[in-house]
Amino acid sequence: MSQNTRIKIIALCSALIAALAAAAAASSLAATPTAPRGWKPGWLVRPPAYIGRYTLLSSTSRGARNAHVSGALTLFMQRAYASKPPIPSGIISLRSRRYDVVLYLTDLDHDGATRVSLVHGGAFVAPATGTFTLSKLAGGKILGTLRQKGLGTQTLSFKRVSTSPQP
Repeated sequence: MSQNTRIKIIALCSALIAALAAAAAASSLAATPTAPRGWKPGWLVRPPAYIGRYTLLSSTSRGARNAHVSGALTLFMQRAYASKPPIPSGIISLRSRRYDVVLYLTDLDHDGATRVSLVHGGAFVAPATGTFTLSKLAGGKILGTLRQKGLGTQTLSFKRVSTSPQP
């Protein structure tokens, strides 16, 4: 095989890989959950009211308590771009005998009393793969429903242990 033929095959393979990567990215973006149209940014209260570290009190799924699950929630202000103001973000970590998972919360939004955030696995910039919908945010407690690809639906109850997001 000549050198020119090899170069053409390599170029063709590179173009094919780039096209497949673009198609995969487009399909993941098409499946990415977003906040419903008309929702407003934030969780209805100023961020200092919920910024801090929380510990997991309980975890249930499909009506059953998940035994031996521990976890934490950290809510903080993150500056995504140097020229933009900081925005509320969070990290949920869950540990059990079967899994260790770290999830990233972005786009904290609300519509009336319903509060939601997008959930990303792996990194803040990864495609969203779920949602965390709050049913309670008061008195240092957060109760919410986590719908995450691969984990199913879980109801998580957290209690604030510090007003500082720093460990």
